[in-house]
This record gives sequence, C-alpha cells and structure tokens, in this order.
Amino acid sequence: MAFHDTLIWSGPRKVAAERLFKSNQFKNTGFTDSIAYGTKVEKNDLFDRARNRYVLLLKNIFEVLKLLAWKMKFLESLKTPVRKIFKGIQ
Repeated sequence: MAFHDTLIWSGPRKVAAERLFKSNQFKNTGFTDSIAYGTKVEKNDLFDRARNRYVLLLKNIFEVLKLLAWKMKFLESLKTPVRKIFKGIQ
C-alpha cells in the first residue's frame, strides 16, 4: 500500500504515521520523498514494528530537513529583490 503527499500535508502525514508506520498490519515500510509505503500483512512481529518506528523517525527527520531546505531556498530567492530595494532607497 502507498500513500502520497505524506510530506507536506498534515492529513496524509498523520494517516501514514498512525495507519502505516505505527500499525501492526504493515511491514517493510519506507518512504521516498512524499510517498510512504508498506506491505500489508495479517500481523507483523516485534522486529517489524521496531523497524517501522525507526523508518518513521527517519521520515520525520527528513521532513524537518526538507522544510529547512525549502525555507533556505526561499530566503535565498529574496536576496536579489531585497538588494534592489535597498539600492533604490539609498
């Protein structure tokens, strides 16, 4: 099963965390950018649940780093217009 937009939007992010990564019905979970995925099983074991939580932790770290990168890129894109404004004021 795969979920899309689990990086940006809070709804899909919450559903993926609760129903995929914290569930006892999925194993081999993972993510790639905004897509989270896992293999549905009747019941996973303790190792699968621990691995799923570990992947969720990695995904959360990735989300924070991605958000910081977007903010840095946005701030970088403002440099030129802001410089032009300050040059115009001087």
